[in-house]
Amino acid sequence: MLMYGGIYGNPKNKNSKNGNLRLLYECAPMSYLVEQAGGKATDGHQRILEIKPEQIHQRTPIFIGSPDEMDKLEKYLH
Repeated sequence: MLMYGGIYGNPKNKNSKNGNLRLLYECAPMSYLVEQAGGKATDGHQRILEIKPEQIHQRTPIFIGSPDEMDKLEKYLH
C-alpha cells in the first residue's frame, strides 16, 4: 500500500458510530508503523496518534495509506 499507493479505510457507519477498530490495540500500532514508513494515518479529522484515549476499549474510525492518497482523501472529507 505504501509503495504503490492506496488507502485502507474503516470509517464510521450507522451501526458503529465510532468505528470498529480499537484505538489502543489496533489503530495506534498500525498508525505508528505506517507513519514510520512514510505514510499517514487519520480518523478523518486528526492524526490517530494525537487522539487521547478516554477508555481502554475506545473505538475510532481509521484511514491509513500513502501520503499522496491520504492528502486526496482529506480534501474529499473536508
